[in-house]
Amino acid sequence: MLSELIGELRSGINRMRHKPFLEASMAAAALVALADGIVSLSERSRLDEILEGLDLLKLYDVHDAVDIFNAHIAAMETDMALGKEGALGQVTLVADDAVEADLVVRIALAIGCADDNLTAEEIDILNRICTKLGLISDQYLEKYVSQD
Repeated sequence: MLSELIGELRSGINRMRHKPFLEASMAAAALVALADGIVSLSERSRLDEILEGLDLLKLYDVHDAVDIFNAHIAAMETDMALGKEGALGQVTLVADDAVEADLVVRIALAIGCADDNLTAEEIDILNRICTKLGLISDQYLEKYVSQD
């Protein structure tokens, strides 16, 4: 019984410690998903794949993560400028953790590439996410943006 309680405590502590990552990654995913004006089925499917595959996100109920994502989408649909600023503010929650910041950008990039086409709007928001995190966007985008 004690080991079960300790396991639950550790799980709760891990969820609390990584909650900013959950919030930042869902905000970044929403920013990129809605960058071109619509959230496509392929972007939602990719989000599901990420939630099921990334260990740091497995700490959370998938529904909680999707609820955070959907809340950002709804905020941007209500007031795009205010919703974007709110989501970008959430992204900065991981700016001090290089590993989590890198993962947030990679999640956002994966959402943008879900339909095999990064639009100019998605590239713009990926650049803004990288800037907020103090990262160099070219390092992430160079192999996904065609060099015409």
